[in-house]
Amino acid sequence: MKTRYHRVTTDNKWLLVYLLAAFMTGLLVAGVFIKSYSYFKSINRPQALLNPLDGVESPEEVSTTIPKQETRWWRLYQLVRFQESNYGTKGLAATCREQGKWNEIGWLPVKGFCFQTEGDQEMTFANWITKNITFGGLTESAALCRYNTGFAYKTCAYSRGELAKAK
Repeated sequence: MKTRYHRVTTDNKWLLVYLLAAFMTGLLVAGVFIKSYSYFKSINRPQALLNPLDGVESPEEVSTTIPKQETRWWRLYQLVRFQESNYGTKGLAATCREQGKWNEIGWLPVKGFCFQTEGDQEMTFANWITKNITFGGLTESAALCRYNTGFAYKTCAYSRGELAKAK
């Protein structure tokens, strides 16, 4: 006669394993919830930061602003002013000056365009040169060629300062 297998005891063991696994999973989920709750609650609260320089006398404020005379666009602006109008003494600059306006950089000379103020002229050139060099990836020489001819050659008479050969 064969012995009868008792499944009841093995089923109880698996039931205990399932209960233990469920309990551990519950602890894990609760731990994650509590940890994330305390983390997100602390985000909104500013915490006091320690200043390592407390009690140390600071030197005078140092300006981080670069004077425009030391910037690349200003140097190129002065170069273009010289090449286009000899710093405002000839060409379209003289015509605009008679009207109380500005155009020392040869901007739209065919149309006889004049800027209302010198500041408008500076900002127009600064924006143009920034767009072409910083964002357009041109070299200074190529940007000057584009300014004079409309084409971004690597070099040209205008960028080399050969005004007699420039267009």
